[in-house]
Amino acid sequence: MREANSFLNCRGFGQSHFDFIVREYVEHYHEERPHQGIGNVLLSRRSEPENEDVDDEVTFLSMADIRCKTRLGGILKSYTRAA
Repeated sequence: MREANSFLNCRGFGQSHFDFIVREYVEHYHEERPHQGIGNVLLSRRSEPENEDVDDEVTFLSMADIRCKTRLGGILKSYTRAA
């Protein structure tokens, strides 16, 4: 962390900007990124009971059915189905 902070400070960014970047990444990591080691479950939903009645049927979606959420100017992206 200290090295990253030094790197950002050298580029004209302050501590508050560094904190913002870390908060955004941590939220993305826990809320939007599925983890293969735990069955492609989000860390934020890990404690929820698993649904045993999962339908393995393939569903085709059009581009209109997909939503993209970006963070940090598009560096981090997550995709979800439209409601």
